[in-house]
Amino acid sequence: MNILQQYTVKQLDTATKLLKEYAVEKDPETLHQLRVALKKIKAVLHYLRSETSWNSKKSKQLLQLLFRAAGTVREMHLRSNWLQQNNYSALAAAAQLQQKIKEEESVFVDRAAEWEGILVKLQTKLEKLTSDTKHEQLLKYIPALKEQVGQFSFATSNEGWHEYRKQVKQLLYAQHWLTEKEKLQLLPVNESKRLDTLQEKIGNWHDMIDMFDWLQEQQFYLSKDKLLHSEYNRAIKKLQQQQLKAEQQLQTEFAEKKTALTQRKSREKK
Repeated sequence: MNILQQYTVKQLDTATKLLKEYAVEKDPETLHQLRVALKKIKAVLHYLRSETSWNSKKSKQLLQLLFRAAGTVREMHLRSNWLQQNNYSALAAAAQLQQKIKEEESVFVDRAAEWEGILVKLQTKLEKLTSDTKHEQLLKYIPALKEQVGQFSFATSNEGWHEYRKQVKQLLYAQHWLTEKEKLQLLPVNESKRLDTLQEKIGNWHDMIDMFDWLQEQQFYLSKDKLLHSEYNRAIKKLQQQQLKAEQQLQTEFAEKKTALTQRKSREKK
């Protein structure tokens, strides 16, 4: 097996194992790790779709079906955790989150055989497709990804941050398709860690936006319950403050990267 094929089979095996574990334990961390494995498989699909003649539409749809179903439960856990951590018990009770989490978990687990079937189909298809990958293709594709990630100008507006995060994650996953020596030459450990920290910051910022939108959708502000009103107003204010702080930090970081990129290009022209 070549490196990409080994990586793909490993992630599919891991996803299948985690799916079986979650069906028994219903551990939120297991579900999170399952989604991470699925993201890594999506990265392989992205490569095959962009660099080969294969039409991945059906496989992408199957994987997305599982990914979104797991995401529905994961999002509820994140909302519940945020409310609990900030002591908004009235909001959590009004939203009936614990009950809804159990219901969605049950729906997801009841379809475990279907999800496992999807992973089996993907493994059969992707194991064959990745076997044809020439290492020289990866040595062109992955540095091109890094060059794309290095162009920060489009990402200085928060409208581009989420898309930028996807590109960073694609690069961070794809680096594992190289040999250890090639990986370190492409992305030294410190650079890889910086990119991972940055994409995590963007993810946390995006989670705040989702939480803010969800709170508004619940229409707690229409309730006559004074405690619920108070908690809602405090939660909205807290999220706005957290979001603003996160945006300011990201804007500063991207501005610094854009300046460094401009200076580097200027030096290269001389």
